[in-house]
Amino acid sequence: MPTAPAVPDKPSARDTRGRRIAALTLVILATITLILASAGVWADRVALQDATWKSASQQMIADPRVRDPLAAYIATQIKTRIDLQTQLQQVLPGPTQRLAPLIATTLDQAITQATSRILARPAVQKLVVAAVSVAHHQAIDVLNGKRLKQNPDGTVTLSLVPVITAVAGQLGISPDRLKALPPNVGTIAVLPGTKLSTARKITQWARQVAIALVIVTLLLYAAAIWFAVDRRRQVWRVGFSLVVAALVLVLVRAVVGSYLPGAITDVPDGQTAVREAWRIVSESLVLGAVTTAIVGMIMILGAWLSGARPFAVRLRTAIGPWLAEARYAYGGLLVLVLILAAWGPTPATQNLVVMIIATACAAVGVEALRRQIRLETTVLPAIAESGNDTTPSGTVTGDGHDDAARSDDA
Repeated sequence: MPTAPAVPDKPSARDTRGRRIAALTLVILATITLILASAGVWADRVALQDATWKSASQQMIADPRVRDPLAAYIATQIKTRIDLQTQLQQVLPGPTQRLAPLIATTLDQAITQATSRILARPAVQKLVVAAVSVAHHQAIDVLNGKRLKQNPDGTVTLSLVPVITAVAGQLGISPDRLKALPPNVGTIAVLPGTKLSTARKITQWARQVAIALVIVTLLLYAAAIWFAVDRRRQVWRVGFSLVVAALVLVLVRAVVGSYLPGAITDVPDGQTAVREAWRIVSESLVLGAVTTAIVGMIMILGAWLSGARPFAVRLRTAIGPWLAEARYAYGGLLVLVLILAAWGPTPATQNLVVMIIATACAAVGVEALRRQIRLETTVLPAIAESGNDTTPSGTVTGDGHDDAARSDDA
């Protein structure tokens, strides 16, 4: 006499609770590693790459919020050397010498405005970019453990002497007046030697650990979904985790942006320039965070769409006939991917590897939704008509729970 097939034992409440704790822990760990990986990849790809930094420097000097404070600094350096008031008192007739301070003040403002206009010229901007590039090379050398001949203590400086000389020449000031410039005039300490050890540790971490953290993050998220009892809800949690990570990155950028200007310079105009420079350099970090948040919201939307709420069920019923056809489901996904690739709104959408991974994940999500709709519109009605009210073992029901989860939650 044939025996009935053995029914697999359903997991106990204890096992289910353990899986839920493990899945939640994995999501939390993945959130932390995602934040660290994003910051590390940004530091390696933006802050430590000369070509990227040069492009950022061009954007900085083209921005009036950076150019105007820089013009004020350069104009101050020039006016300090020529001492307008003293020279005016020497050339003005006796009765009019008392007007020297007023005329000097007017000329000071005129020199500052003229300097700003001169800095807007491409030839002078190239000198600024070249000076920044030299400072960046110094920073990379120091972070790699090399010693600087001009600064044995490791302090990285930005020398604007070539820029000051060029501006003074276009203002009609004789170069002879600028030959006696003290060594520290036109030189700004960008990275003090006292903070070199910390900077080196951050650089080494960014180069050696960032990519590994990206892989670990992906594995943690995959394991979190695999361990979950309710995978639909776990997908929602992963999406929420991505949104949280993006918000933390934006918050970190804001905190660093408020601290960095005061740490680099005490000059108000210089702090404004540093603040705007940081905004430009860290813009790609924000764009990456925006991309991460969008992916997270898409996952939240997908988890909600596969749930048992009446509106979600009605929406699945409406789009079911279209998703049932693979050519429409995957054809629509392909069109969306091509539009994003051609548009390239964020750096992530311009990266081939990232787009391939995102497309593969989206295809998995589309297929999961197609299977659920097929189950609800074909399999379950057929079972109901046959008088059997059971569902296939391990399938996901309307509320997103599998059979084991349902028995445990009951």
